[in-house]
Amino acid sequence: DRGPNAEIRWSGSWDPSTSKWLKMSMEEIIEYTHQRHRGLSFDIIATRDILPGEEVFIDYGSEWEDAWETHLSTWQPPKEGSGFESFSSVVDMNKEEFIPRTKEELEQNPYGKNILTLCYYYEKEYDYNEIDYLDSTPLEQLIRDFTYVWTKEYSTEEHLRRCEVISRDEESSTFLIRLLGPGSITCEDEIKYDSNIHEPVFLDYFPRDHIYFVSETYKSDQHLPNAFRHHIGLRDNMLPDQWRNIA
Repeated sequence: DRGPNAEIRWSGSWDPSTSKWLKMSMEEIIEYTHQRHRGLSFDIIATRDILPGEEVFIDYGSEWEDAWETHLSTWQPPKEGSGFESFSSVVDMNKEEFIPRTKEELEQNPYGKNILTLCYYYEKEYDYNEIDYLDSTPLEQLIRDFTYVWTKEYSTEEHLRRCEVISRDEESSTFLIRLLGPGSITCEDEIKYDSNIHEPVFLDYFPRDHIYFVSETYKSDQHLPNAFRHHIGLRDNMLPDQWRNIA
């Protein structure tokens, strides 16, 4: 443990308003922010060389540390009925070594209820035809009728669609995926998709790095009922005299 490698400081020359803020009283700051001026700004400054892959570590002070230790010692798994009984980490699932499960595998070994599966996809004009018999058509026939070989032009970072993995090609480490219909996306990140597509789209030889997992809205770990929350204080020597002892 090499200890902290960075610290919080008032913003420097890039924000000329800093010197103005630090001369104000608390009453003046309240009035100023009520006028819709933006608030104070900070820099995070490295206090020593940070090694490649090393986490940025800031000392938040003893009060924060005590609160964190209490949280660790008293934390309990979410209670039944909280909506978080079944939870999967998208951080772990988005690692390259995680193998997405097929639709059949998920029936026996499902992801946590918070998980949405997304695929990068760029819509083609021939995908815009409506199909009436989707619900009554066997999956095998849909795959035969609507499967395209994936190419890079299909996929850009601007297009993410709900999808499911139908099968996995172990030899090429690629997947047969099905794009799901519009209107089913409810994740925290902004997801762009074309709402005019109503037919099933299957893509074969789809690469692992274009399959992405996100948490549903308000279902990520930061929304756990007993998630750790504690204010981050500032060092006393950062505070102007007129801000002190006003509580």
